[in-house]
Amino acid sequence: MAHQLDEVARQTTQARLLQPKVASASALSTAQATPITRDLPRGVCRPSLAYRYALDTSVTAATRTGSPVGLVCSSRFYLHELSGRLGSRGVLLSNPADGATDAALDGPRHWRALLDEDGSFLPRRISAVVWAEPERLSAELRLAALTPMLPPGASLCVVSSGWLARRLPEWRRTDGRPATRPLGPGETAALLREHGFVLKAAYGFQGPRSIGLGLLGRAFERLDRPELADRCEALMRAAYLETGVVGAVASVRLLIAERQPVRRRSAGRG
Repeated sequence: MAHQLDEVARQTTQARLLQPKVASASALSTAQATPITRDLPRGVCRPSLAYRYALDTSVTAATRTGSPVGLVCSSRFYLHELSGRLGSRGVLLSNPADGATDAALDGPRHWRALLDEDGSFLPRRISAVVWAEPERLSAELRLAALTPMLPPGASLCVVSSGWLARRLPEWRRTDGRPATRPLGPGETAALLREHGFVLKAAYGFQGPRSIGLGLLGRAFERLDRPELADRCEALMRAAYLETGVVGAVASVRLLIAERQPVRRRSAGRG
């Protein structure tokens, strides 16, 4: 399971990193004529690569079973990005805290679509949830409400912003931030364990190595050393996906957890 998830993460990241940097002349003219934010709701901007990689990988991991995917979004930023990736496969389990669901987003269905005729929830229709992202003030309550919806063995893919994310453009603006007070990857992992989840995989996107190599590459560009700048860029791309200790301090973190069956205590013999 962990090996398969690692392969999914590598393939998703490599697919994006291998995209050409320079578009054709016709493509550039079209892009200049049409702003890239034309379809984005107010307060939402095109995300940084770190967030795109994390969201792409989370959706890839969550859709492996083919069942509907639950969405828990802390902001319109995440709701818009995940809606575009999942479409009708997404089931919105809660509205974002910074506003109601945008009317223009007709992709995800509401959780009421999974109610039985008597009003009871049908949890086994959802085998995975993408949670982007846990907020410090509400994370525990949200996870407590979410856990009963997931059957044992269901996946919970959690996108969490690390302290290095504060240097990304999403956090430099006042409107449309990914979260208000993110819980952070470390505390999120501990919270998952407390609620009966086992961490199956953890990935970091844009860690210290890739950031340092990017800064070094730009310095070589200013020194008119394009050959060294290209070498730094190649190394930066190779180090963009991090695991282990280095991945723990990356800008954006993806945690993939699995809900474990509830163990019932056997009654003692009298």
